[in-house]
Amino acid sequence: MSQPVGQVLQAFLDECKSRYYTFSPTERLGLHALIFILCVAFVFYVVWQPISDWHYQKKVQYESNQQLINWMKKQEGKLAHVPKGKKRSSNQSLVTLVTRTSQSYQVPLVRYEPKGSTGVRVWLDNVVFNKMIKWLEVLDQQYSIKAVNISIDKQEGSGRVKATIVLVG
Repeated sequence: MSQPVGQVLQAFLDECKSRYYTFSPTERLGLHALIFILCVAFVFYVVWQPISDWHYQKKVQYESNQQLINWMKKQEGKLAHVPKGKKRSSNQSLVTLVTRTSQSYQVPLVRYEPKGSTGVRVWLDNVVFNKMIKWLEVLDQQYSIKAVNISIDKQEGSGRVKATIVLVG
């Protein structure tokens, strides 16, 4: 028959106590120092190190986002002086125009859906940021289609982004 876990644990603790009391005072001091060092190492590797690594990653991510924001603000000044484009003809569908121009500017749409009577929401994935900006610039200048809401996330690869854009025109 097997013994309950509590009895086995109690027997183990009793054995540890009896061995502990057989140690000399200097051996006990060494054992205390070893236990202390193991506790400190446990706290460092299990608690402190993961928190420190997480903090460093978030700091790097924050700095990267700040650089992207600063770059976007510089680009905003360049785009502010661009002359406005012509209105699209009334027989051109907004969705058709958006899909056609996205293909010609190598900005593949993952998904799109109408947004009210004068808008469309598009999803882009793993597109080159500069091509997306050029495409949005052409939509604004040539067809007076404006991006009224945009969400951009950086992706793996240089200059690649994932975006959700609401276009109105």
